[in-house]
Amino acid sequence: MIKPIKAFIIATSIACLPAANAQQAVKTVTLQKESGLENQTRLALATASELLDQNKPEEVPSTLNRRAAMHILDGVLHDTRFDGAAEVRAFVDDRCAKVIADLDRPLRSRAEIYKLYNSGMIVRTEGATVAFDICRGAKSGAVGEGLISDSTAKVIADKCDMLLLTHNHSDHVDPVVIDYFLDKGKKVVAPTEILPDNKRITHERKEKVWSFSHTLADGSKISASVLPGHQDHLQNNIYIVTMPDGFRMAFTGDQWLKADDEWLLALKGRVEPVDVLMPICWARELQALVDVFDPAKVVSIHENEFIFHGIDHRESYWLSEAKLRQLRQPSYLLTIGEKIDIK
Repeated sequence: MIKPIKAFIIATSIACLPAANAQQAVKTVTLQKESGLENQTRLALATASELLDQNKPEEVPSTLNRRAAMHILDGVLHDTRFDGAAEVRAFVDDRCAKVIADLDRPLRSRAEIYKLYNSGMIVRTEGATVAFDICRGAKSGAVGEGLISDSTAKVIADKCDMLLLTHNHSDHVDPVVIDYFLDKGKKVVAPTEILPDNKRITHERKEKVWSFSHTLADGSKISASVLPGHQDHLQNNIYIVTMPDGFRMAFTGDQWLKADDEWLLALKGRVEPVDVLMPICWARELQALVDVFDPAKVVSIHENEFIFHGIDHRESYWLSEAKLRQLRQPSYLLTIGEKIDIK
């Protein structure tokens, strides 16, 4: 609110201006009074998006321009005043719309890895597209309340062949998105703890390593091995997926249980190497976890989950970059709506 004395000075100054200038001055005062912070945030996000579009993902360490964009996002997304704000919702949905536009184009590499909100990932290869933990970022889980709009989420579901879910947390499991996949006849695989009464979901969980496959309409197959991990007390399926063309990737979800470390890290040398590993950025033993899968490339997940977490657990891009710099394997840090091409 403008204080009375300041309002008097502003009003007096405006009265002395020519009509056109006075009208503009009133608009400026209104802007500063009512929406200065909102406009500043909108401008910051637009600047970050432009920098990202001009400076595509690359192996870390990132260039100065990419780091600048990531630092802008860290600042905005750690400000709880903007959790779910219109400016942030518009930014997230616009970035995810870029994924849709790219999926409409012919495949130009052996594989394309896309990042949506938080841990939502899409991997596209010749003949198949697989999604992991797609979430709109809707705290209530209701239709129309996500950071990713319902219309965008529907199109994404239409362009994927299968959705794999890791564990029963609302920043990884979105009932609305699940229904979008199921209603389009797409396979959804999840641990038994996720929506157990939804019989359309393929519930897969064993307390030993197991495998399953999915046959696509053209007769080709997606096959997967699953490691029985945990996020604390929750079941957490760790997926190792082989696409029809032989491309292999692994997705860890929120693997976080110290009791699992002994058997999981002992798998080093026993797991066939993958082309891409998507590990949680806050893994306790990140290098040891990466080494289990012996990946050609690493793409981290879970940075800046700001709808379901407080600021003490919104993993910053700057921190993830610092961790990825220490890995022996080539690593990539993506934000919302970005992709890397695997040649």
